[in-house]
Amino acid sequence: MMLRVLVATWLLASLSCAQAQGPQCRTSPVGASTPSCASEAFVTQSAAAKPGISGTPSVGQFALWATPTAIEGISPASKSDQQTGTSTSAAVTPSQQQSHDSAAKVWAYCTNSLGTYTLTASYNISGGSCGKVSTGVLTLTFTTAFSSTAFACLANINNAFNETATAQVASVGSVTVELFNAATGAAINDNFSVVCFGRQ
Repeated sequence: MMLRVLVATWLLASLSCAQAQGPQCRTSPVGASTPSCASEAFVTQSAAAKPGISGTPSVGQFALWATPTAIEGISPASKSDQQTGTSTSAAVTPSQQQSHDSAAKVWAYCTNSLGTYTLTASYNISGGSCGKVSTGVLTLTFTTAFSSTAFACLANINNAFNETATAQVASVGSVTVELFNAATGAAINDNFSVVCFGRQ
């Protein structure tokens, strides 16, 4: 009799925990081996087998507490989901976040010291280099190229008001930045940043 009471108490406590912590565990992957909160262990098994809980997410889906007693399976967004950009139900993971058209696919901040450039910070730039070609001309190569030359880049000089930077797209795998004095047109070396958007 005492054993039955203990088992019943444990089941009620587990159910209460799952219901109470549900909103904190909305991205609990089904089949996860290391749950990050107490209710996730409850979610990773068939919910239909648990007293008072309905719903059974499939393997590879995330478990979403739709109500305190119902679980829904949410599929992770694919690259095509991100590019289409119309889904209101797919869960975006870090590996696919950048696939959306609104996300920057390339960016870089290059600093200049007496004509020598350093790639200070960047994303998707190959070789860790700002790619100096000549004074005021730099070609940065992408680690992951764009799918076509139908992408856009913006460049900016970070120091002076009378200097200008332009970004030229000539191939799917790189962008050329040109720096010059706005008044004289002379090529110059200076700190600059560049960012590109498009599909890969």
